[in-house]
Amino acid sequence: MIFLINENKSRRPQRLSSIHIILAAVLTVFVILGYSRIFHSISACLLERSAFSAEIKKHERLTQRSAALNEHLITLIQPSYYTFPAEYAPAHPSSVPRGIPSKGYITSHFGSRTDPISHGTAFHLGVDIAQLAGKPVWATANGKVIFAGRKQYGGNVVEVDHFESGYKTIYAHLQAINVRVGESVVRGQKLGTVGTTGRSTGPHLHYEVHFKGKPIDPVLVMVDPDVML
Repeated sequence: MIFLINENKSRRPQRLSSIHIILAAVLTVFVILGYSRIFHSISACLLERSAFSAEIKKHERLTQRSAALNEHLITLIQPSYYTFPAEYAPAHPSSVPRGIPSKGYITSHFGSRTDPISHGTAFHLGVDIAQLAGKPVWATANGKVIFAGRKQYGGNVVEVDHFESGYKTIYAHLQAINVRVGESVVRGQKLGTVGTTGRSTGPHLHYEVHFKGKPIDPVLVMVDPDVML
């Protein structure tokens, strides 16, 4: 009797071990599924963190660029720059562009940017100075007018060659032109008025400075009158 009881007891663990195997298999499946979900969650978290870090870096770069642009703007709106051209005319060579061609705020700088009309990436050859239509545009150096007329994208445009200095300046989107081709102009002379002709989204002056045939950042000669290229 005792033997039979012991025999039955010895068989029960064998039956339970089969159940354990099944339970272990089920548990393994659940564990694998659980780990799969955990791995997916971790991967998603890492990807989200990576994207967030990229956004932070992008924001930091934009913040730094905005700070740099603001420094330029603050410099440009100092009272001394509003006295142009009288203050700089005697102090610098007359054929080298200096100061601002029109009072206002720079809304687009020299270099790569998103085109406001096509919305694609394009290289901006000058600076855009926002100003009310009809406000004066001055020559930034002595020279001779080599173009005064209409262009497809620039609208009403004046181009001035500054003789032996190697400089040329371009004034675009003008409402009116007050000079003609071949005319000699002096620093501070009115070339025309601010407008929104040509490929333009609003009243502003597009101003370019070229040195020896290549466009340069106009801010170099607008902000720092001591920069000599």
